[in-house]
Amino acid sequence: MSEGVVVGPGVQSDPGTRVSPLAPRAAVVSVRCHALDAIYSTARHLRASGAPGSHHRALFAYDHAGWYVKRVPAAERKYR
Repeated sequence: MSEGVVVGPGVQSDPGTRVSPLAPRAAVVSVRCHALDAIYSTARHLRASGAPGSHHRALFAYDHAGWYVKRVPAAERKYR
């Protein structure tokens, strides 16, 4: 995996994985693939941790920060 990508319970992309507009196209595709992996990996982790039955429990299993567990549902409501 490229530098800046953290592999844990869910794969999480780090802002350090952003690509310069001057980077070769292969680098851009590589980062997009890591982001796609992160989305599916995180979804699998949340599902295994209790979602959709208990989103709070699943979010807390993903990230133990209380502020994060509160902020994610608020952000989700903006997209609905």
